[in-house]
Amino acid sequence: MTESARENVKKISEKLNIKTIIIDEDSKNNSRIFKRIFLAWAKKPSIGMIQMFCVGCRSGILKYQLPLMKKYNIDYLADGGSLNEDTYHKLSFLGIKNTNDDVFIRTRDATTPGESSKVKMFGLLFAVLKETLMNPYFLNPLILVDGFNEFKIISSKFSRNKSFFKPLSYEKYDEDTIINIISKELNWEKPSFYSATWRSDCEIAILKNYCYSKMVGFSDYDVMLSSMIREGLIDRKVAISRIDEFNNFDIPFIDGFLQSKGIDPLILHNTIKLWQEKFKNF
Repeated sequence: MTESARENVKKISEKLNIKTIIIDEDSKNNSRIFKRIFLAWAKKPSIGMIQMFCVGCRSGILKYQLPLMKKYNIDYLADGGSLNEDTYHKLSFLGIKNTNDDVFIRTRDATTPGESSKVKMFGLLFAVLKETLMNPYFLNPLILVDGFNEFKIISSKFSRNKSFFKPLSYEKYDEDTIINIISKELNWEKPSFYSATWRSDCEIAILKNYCYSKMVGFSDYDVMLSSMIREGLIDRKVAISRIDEFNNFDIPFIDGFLQSKGIDPLILHNTIKLWQEKFKNF
């Protein structure tokens, strides 16, 4: 989690007079797992496995949500994400095709997380297992145990619990209004290391989008802008004007993050360079 994200959460919590709980129990173990996964990926890079860089995020959220809901007698869980943030293209990178049913779930059922259907979940599991077998460097006990635990938590009944809902599935996303509120009323600050604020709360998310941008020519930001165009939230000219800005990554920031995990940044840059050379004709 980036420092700017912590500060923004702190400001909003104080402004609204609500409790914020930060759980940091798994951070050291997650750092070790991330390093193993990243180095394994770099040995034999795959577009589909870039999303495996995320360690402990989704499973960590689900892991601690239920106990906290019980402790504080919380009945409903609101998720601030919108349907325009759905990264369904990552399933395609693993060879999983979206069906009409998946699209229906994503756009009509606001209580169901997009990744939670059984078909999609087990399809994802088999796709990841296939990728793992194709890259023996992933066959590491630490990685395998963490992967199994994360899948078990994500696929649990709680991840599909009807107490979970997304307000922005019902309310139209009004960008100007939201930006005006968070900047003027909540004193929200943009990160100094990145021009975009979306997903700037996670250093791994920034690393992943850098990899996508350099290896396939587009990132999650492009997909979100495309979705916003189709929803009529922004026009195409505005989206195009933002693409270069969103994909203008702060390389020293990314290098610093890798170094903080004991990884030589040259491993990343050499991996991407070799990938681009291999697929330059495409």
